[in-house]
Amino acid sequence: MPVAAVFAGGILCDHWLPSSLPTWLALCAGCLAAWGICLVARRAPAGAICLLAAILAAGGAWHHWRWSIVGSDHISRFADEVPQPVRLVGRLVDQPWVVPRKESDLPASIPQFDRTLCTLECRKLVCAIGEQSVSGRVRLDIEGHLLQGSAGDDVEVVGLLSRPAGPRNPGAFDFRRFLRAEGLLATMHCGEPDDVRIVAGGRSWIRNWQARLRARAERMLEGSLSTRTAPVGVALLLGSRTAIPEELRTAFTESGTMHILAISGANVGILAGLLWALTRLAGFGRSGSVAFILACVLAYSFVADSQPPVMRAVLMVVALLAGRPWHREGTLVNGLALAALGVLVWNPSHLFDVGAQLSFLAVAALIWAPSWSWRIGEFASPPIEPAAGLEHPWLTRGLRWSRRTVVMLHVTMAAIWLFTLPLTMARFNLVSPVGFVVNVLLAPLVVAIMWSGYALLLVGLVAPVLAAPFAIVFDVGLKLMLGLIELAASIKGGHLYLPGPSDGWLTGFYLCLAAVAFGMPGGRLRWWGWRSLLVWTVGGLAISLWPHRPGELRCTFLSVGHGLAVVIELPGGRTLVYDAGQMQDPARARQAVQSALWQRGVRSIDALMISHADIDHFNGVPGLARTLPIGSVLVHETFLDFKQPGVEKTCELLAARKVPIKLIHAGDQLRPANRTHRRPGARRAGIRDHAVPAARGRAAGPASWPGERESAATGRMGHPRLGDCQRRPEG
Repeated sequence: MPVAAVFAGGILCDHWLPSSLPTWLALCAGCLAAWGICLVARRAPAGAICLLAAILAAGGAWHHWRWSIVGSDHISRFADEVPQPVRLVGRLVDQPWVVPRKESDLPASIPQFDRTLCTLECRKLVCAIGEQSVSGRVRLDIEGHLLQGSAGDDVEVVGLLSRPAGPRNPGAFDFRRFLRAEGLLATMHCGEPDDVRIVAGGRSWIRNWQARLRARAERMLEGSLSTRTAPVGVALLLGSRTAIPEELRTAFTESGTMHILAISGANVGILAGLLWALTRLAGFGRSGSVAFILACVLAYSFVADSQPPVMRAVLMVVALLAGRPWHREGTLVNGLALAALGVLVWNPSHLFDVGAQLSFLAVAALIWAPSWSWRIGEFASPPIEPAAGLEHPWLTRGLRWSRRTVVMLHVTMAAIWLFTLPLTMARFNLVSPVGFVVNVLLAPLVVAIMWSGYALLLVGLVAPVLAAPFAIVFDVGLKLMLGLIELAASIKGGHLYLPGPSDGWLTGFYLCLAAVAFGMPGGRLRWWGWRSLLVWTVGGLAISLWPHRPGELRCTFLSVGHGLAVVIELPGGRTLVYDAGQMQDPARARQAVQSALWQRGVRSIDALMISHADIDHFNGVPGLARTLPIGSVLVHETFLDFKQPGVEKTCELLAARKVPIKLIHAGDQLRPANRTHRRPGARRAGIRDHAVPAARGRAAGPASWPGERESAATGRMGHPRLGDCQRRPEG
């Protein structure tokens, strides 16, 4: 454990305080030399410190090499913010996969299509400055289905080369950083599949065999399961979640069960447990059992495309089982440390990946839970009469086993929920209290589902004619699981969308939690850890709930592409949103608004104003009503033209969420309590010919958000003097 922790510390040092590669290497060499001197002098404590310092420097050097060093011919040096047409020659690194178009409550103005994604290893570039050799990888984004092409194929691609887009709004997802963590510093967009031409077939027979085997497994699962359960079955067994509908994906998220869809240590642990039971029934010895389990787990990781979550779990299984033939038991802590070290050596950027963080936190909770479940079980166990134990020994043993199992299950789920809750709030702005209950209920069912699924996967690939019984059990189990998850997601108050805690508070919380979880029982570290954790948690809640003092008038014009979304924070603390729509993807407008509000610590929208009935101004409103409480929606009467696309559907969805719709007219003013005051002489106007209420700051003049208005309305909005506008500096 210390080695993995120190190696991760070196990665953090280079991330926060970047240094040069020669500096890290010199520090590592100096520490290793000092370690050698300490060994000769038999100074074990000093030698251990020097060795750990060398490991820290090695972690910093490795992160710097993977994150900051690129060659002079790297493809990213030819990419710019503005896409430029180029021709690239290279090799497909992985099997192309299809991302279905997003489904939403309201349609987009521009039709959306499925996309095909893959990674391209670049070799030659032809652009405006000529032809030259290049290196590095790009993300290949193709509109439509790429029917030909597999891993290892040499291809020629025509498209638009650019740098990945960075965050354009407060709190937005950093797609550029996400791709950079995977070693991808540029993207290539193709308008149609014909822009990709196969030059030569794949030369990697292993990758081709793996792709064919995985495709065969997906077809077998899709043919054996019902239409509703097939996408979930493929996600559970093979890790591909692209075919899951957006509504079902949201149900998993809001019910706190999204981790079920991810291949993690729990999935591989369930598989290893099933294999261990089979080897014991078959009478295998220790060596034979370990060899059989490791072979099956590695074969499963091969079919699952060796994804990072799978490799983390495989490393843990190897650490736990490697010593069993020699009667040496591995510990969960050492298995966790080995898995962490292996993942960081594979890609140091996984230290900042939220999926990896949640996975390791869940395993840490599994390590910590047994000791507390034993204590709680001993405390809660009622005394059993000796005579009853002698008269019905089997009943007594059964009751004790049932009690221990129930206590263990509840404590384990509570530990996982507690360990992952702050990180889930910080990264996903979601709290699911119902997730604790539903995960306890689903735990035995998920084990049975996974066992039947693994049996279906094996038998379906080897002897398809014998797979029908396993397919029936797997399909029925999935239907029951989906029913429980959708019921949990629909419970009122079962989940809440909230602003997340800051990174500083998050760091302090997990430092205190580490002291509690891994401190010696009865030791000072655990004693101080409990108290620090309590004070830190209560202090953070108090600060977040403390009423904020009235501030300034703040207007945030969000970048949503072809559309409009403006967040207006009034001095009194109320929040107004003006339009929330986008021409191509309604979810983009919704995400921009909610991320900006959560980043500012805003929990609700007091009023949402829709300027007019063009769908690129309001198709993100239904999604916002699902994630944020909205006091009222303000529209002009011309908006209620149900012949306009999406208007009737929007009104129905708002009514289902019990969001009132209020009419406003030219000349109306908004009062702080969200009451609309009609000025004398206010007139009714056309669809784009009505004035928009102005917001007034403490010392500023009127501010208007025109949306789209005709010239007559624009003229009426003129003022004797326009207020000065100054951009607020970043940070």
